[in-house]
Amino acid sequence: MEGSGSSAFERASVGLDEDETQVRPVDGLLQPQSAQYFFDQYRVTGEYGRGGMGTVYMASRRSDDAPVALKVLAPRLSGNRTAIARFLRECRLLASLNTQNVVRVLDHGYDSGRYFLVMEAVDGESLDRIVLRDGPLPQLAAADVYAQVGRALQELTDHDLIHRDVKPANIIRGKDGVVKVVDFGLAKHTNEATTLTDTGYALGTSYYVAPEVIEGGKADARSDLFATGVSMYESLTGRRPFSGVVPYQIFKRIVAGDLPHPTEFRKDLRPGLVAILLKLLANDRGERYATGEELEHDLREWLAGPEADELRAEGEEDGPGPGRSLLDSSADTPPP
Repeated sequence: MEGSGSSAFERASVGLDEDETQVRPVDGLLQPQSAQYFFDQYRVTGEYGRGGMGTVYMASRRSDDAPVALKVLAPRLSGNRTAIARFLRECRLLASLNTQNVVRVLDHGYDSGRYFLVMEAVDGESLDRIVLRDGPLPQLAAADVYAQVGRALQELTDHDLIHRDVKPANIIRGKDGVVKVVDFGLAKHTNEATTLTDTGYALGTSYYVAPEVIEGGKADARSDLFATGVSMYESLTGRRPFSGVVPYQIFKRIVAGDLPHPTEFRKDLRPGLVAILLKLLANDRGERYATGEELEHDLREWLAGPEADELRAEGEEDGPGPGRSLLDSSADTPPP
């Protein structure tokens, strides 16, 4: 995995607000005093990060040395029924999914008084880190990334699940170009009560909450797609569409549909891509994309269309090859 302080799997897997994560980077990773074993099965070689819910370790499986990400529930929560239920729900939900665009669970259980979850190790970076370091994504790359996010959300819909915490920190772009949606700590089945007042719903998600949820409605697939639109807006412009210091200010702007047009911050955005983005961010959920499949379809069509061909003719690349940064190409540098 590629680390940059609290990057990639650390924040995405701990399931906490970015501000709650405490990390101490050493050459991109957090190194324990010495290698240690958990449950006699996994050798811990580094620490990606820790927060109130637990710690995510870089580890290898003793049986075959395969790299894994090992998430362990914090010891102080071993007797907390709510925390245990949330942790076990994440284990079960991930185990039920089988798609390349959702991080895979390899093992989970309880041993020596500790709950643990073992996931595939993702060699990549979260979108928030990429944009923070390199600036907004090239348009072709962004379209490909969010087409894959749409595919991941469709997988959730097919299993009657909603993520409830889609944001750039929970979207990892691998070096191989594969996008993974991670952190299912807030995910629930669509038939469960999922309103803004549910425990933990708004932790770290204020900028991404759909207007209907703010107004007391139930979250559904279209709420996840609204959060996807906010994330895509950030990835393309480097700015959040709904500003504010406290949740009340942010929620007020979201409900009012107080959305600056993305071309105010990036004038070279192509109209077809902007139309997809604005449909994701429609204030009325009935005007929004209804499924991730619809989003993926429109983005793939845009990538095969004349606007995308024009960008390629100008020198923009579709995406990175193995080992390259997502933003190696400077052909699509946004205007100041």
